[in-house]
Amino acid sequence: MARKRLGEMLLEARLINEDGLRAALSEQKRWGGPLGRFFVDLGLVSEEVLVQTLSRQLTLPIVDVTSINIHPSVLALVPAQFCHTTGVLPFSQPMKFLDVAMIDATNQSTIDALQVMTKLNVRPHLCGPRALEKAIG
Repeated sequence: MARKRLGEMLLEARLINEDGLRAALSEQKRWGGPLGRFFVDLGLVSEEVLVQTLSRQLTLPIVDVTSINIHPSVLALVPAQFCHTTGVLPFSQPMKFLDVAMIDATNQSTIDALQVMTKLNVRPHLCGPRALEKAIG
């Protein structure tokens, strides 16, 4: 069965209306990037609601990186520039795994690059764009 689109899920939950969806799609077409970001930027949904909806859509866990202490050894596994350009932040490294907060947890090329870079099995977690930017900064 095909995964529901984010806009459809937000419409069904009555979190946005058709006009809001059209506006976000228009902005995405104009500027590029993930659709969810435009829902938040246009004030249609909060970042928290967006992340919760994406979590249900993708069946991935959520992490709030602004409320956890990340050990420096975990941060050292991934270059800061890579974190900035790809929207990722490693936050835990249990055994042979690397738990990573991501804005776009569906970006397989970023996950693959992290696995090659760290030689660890990467487990993506969802995080809102503003929360991640604040944590990286």
